Amino acid sequence: MVRYCLINTFGGTYSDLSICRLKPFSAQGHNMVIFRDGNSNRTSWKVNNSLFYSQPNNPILIDAIEQIVSNVGNRYYGHDPHFNTGPSVFGRATAKFGNDMDLLVGQYLWLKHRKNKFILPGNNVVARGKRGGAFKGGVSGVIGGNNYNEIWAKRAVYGEINDDIR
Repeated sequence: MVRYCLINTFGGTYSDLSICRLKPFSAQGHNMVIFRDGNSNRTSWKVNNSLFYSQPNNPILIDAIEQIVSNVGNRYYGHDPHFNTGPSVFGRATAKFGNDMDLLVGQYLWLKHRKNKFILPGNNVVARGKRGGAFKGGVSGVIGGNNYNEIWAKRAVYGEINDDIR
């Protein structure tokens, strides 16, 4: 949620530590630059939240923040680890408000044996993400970092006590 709050307050580009080979890209004339995330068998609306640009005071980010606050209050887990705070939340907010905004929408491609790609229209690769292959979702790319898929599967996202994660 911090990423949404920071970018909504100040505007600019957010990039996770797992992003590499980030190239400059133009957001000129656009309220937001986002990348569809195809990592889903449950939804058609996921938007990758590891790399995006937004102008400040964006209704999409405001709605995503409000959804997360509600999800935390209700201890909502959803169908997969992306449903409570991640790409599913970002995608729902985009679907709700995106028609009224000038969005530049690219694609986040999951590659089997290489680092995943962020591609803007015109086949312009602007960055590489985490490595694909045997499903490595949830791994932050930071040595010793948390794996949110494991935390979600153990139902420990909201600080629940669980002997498996002590």
